Amino acid sequence: LWATSAGLRTSLHSDEDDGFLIHLSGSKTAVLIPPEESDQDPQRLEELMALRWRSGTLEDLYLGDAPAPIAGAYTRLVAKLEPGDVLYIPKRWLHDVESQTATLSLALRFRPPPASPHCRGK
Repeated sequence: LWATSAGLRTSLHSDEDDGFLIHLSGSKTAVLIPPEESDQDPQRLEELMALRWRSGTLEDLYLGDAPAPIAGAYTRLVAKLEPGDVLYIPKRWLHDVESQTATLSLALRFRPPPASPHCRGK
């Protein structure tokens, strides 16, 4: 369960598991960057991860007329979440989330069960 105040930013990161962000109250925005953008070479990932330590809003870093030069070079998907919205975040997708108001969200992460040796696909 995530309870945040207005203006709080969860800086750029990825998760090792797929997940759903179930948004319960308030307004927040998420910027997502697909792994194809960060997995091309270690330097690209290092450049992107430098955004983790930069202060500013999502508008300043990714979305405005003059985003950070690093961010401007990459594909970015934007999700604006309101109460009742659910955001699917695939594993390894970089994401940076900012609350516009006080918010309450539930994060559910999961990974598929390992393949059973007794089951075979056709």
